[in-house]
Amino acid sequence: MTKSFTARLMAATFAAFFTAPFAIAQSAQEIAEARQFFATYDNNRDGQLSKTEFVDGFIAQSRQDRPMQTALALTLYGEERIKNCLRLAFDRADSNVNGLMSLEELGTAYREDAFDDLREIC
Repeated sequence: MTKSFTARLMAATFAAFFTAPFAIAQSAQEIAEARQFFATYDNNRDGQLSKTEFVDGFIAQSRQDRPMQTALALTLYGEERIKNCLRLAFDRADSNVNGLMSLEELGTAYREDAFDDLREIC
């Protein structure tokens, strides 16, 4: 069974909760899911996500896709800690430091292993 875009991002961000690191966008379906994530949570429809859109959207999508695992993660780690880790992930992906994340920036951050040390930090 293929994991959704948010499940892969959560796995990379919270490796202690999931058993193995994953890279997003490994198939055409996952690319489509990532695009759909951006389209769903891009509230002003500018093709980019603000930090708030990303964090809130990620948690909302996780609650929808994996309600039990998300509830457990929020209980074990605390919602604020998870949000702080997601904010850090956002900052690492925002390569042009404009406060907005494009789908391309997120893909580049994953390809460049920008999130590898988050499991130690978070």
